[in-house]
Amino acid sequence: MLEDEEDLAGFAMILNGRFEEFTGVDFAGKKIVLSAPVNLMFGNWEPVENFKGAFYGGDKLLNGLRVTAPSGESAPAHAGLFGTLPADAEIDHINVEVCLVNGSVTAGAIAGTNLGTITDAAVTVKDSVAAPTAGGALGVSGGAVTDLTVRVAGVVSGAKAGGAVGESNGSIADPVVTIDGTVRGTAAAGGVAGVSAVSVTDPAVTVSATGAVTSDTLAGGVVADNTGAIVSPVV
Repeated sequence: MLEDEEDLAGFAMILNGRFEEFTGVDFAGKKIVLSAPVNLMFGNWEPVENFKGAFYGGDKLLNGLRVTAPSGESAPAHAGLFGTLPADAEIDHINVEVCLVNGSVTAGAIAGTNLGTITDAAVTVKDSVAAPTAGGALGVSGGAVTDLTVRVAGVVSGAKAGGAVGESNGSIADPVVTIDGTVRGTAAAGGVAGVSAVSVTDPAVTVSATGAVTSDTLAGGVVADNTGAIVSPVV
């Protein structure tokens, strides 16, 4: 059970190999519970890798997420609370507020790249999420995403950018995206996803008077570059 920032940081350090005695620990078959709201105040967050368990956020707010390049170094390849979520990972009822997430390949509040299962998640992009492939919640997703709620108050930007997901190669069902800020993609920008090769089911997208979805090439209210099905959209 994770109760505060120190617990969450310890969880990340175990998975990122910072403790020799925990080498190989991936929490497979285990459930990690966030039991209280957490304000990330330590500074730059190192994205969690190698997590193969279930993470239950309990809808507790995890705010202040900041992932960027340490001085003199490159930004993480896959930037977010998690770097890359493998197929075994399950994320449920997580609630993340982003200050700044920069990735050199992918970026999103929950994960830079997702191959797992994400259910009942909420994200607020307060300031900025940026990478070549960037989404408010997920940079690239090849897993199953259901009941994802995203509010973009700041900016999500990249070559491929989406309010929720930059590029989707997995299913997205019942996403609700509100854009009060900007989703900007040089190649493709979409309210839900910049690029999608699979189904997006029952999406709801609201772009307010202060919001915008813009691209030099392709822009769409739900998906800009779509080769999958969009079922029952509300835009």
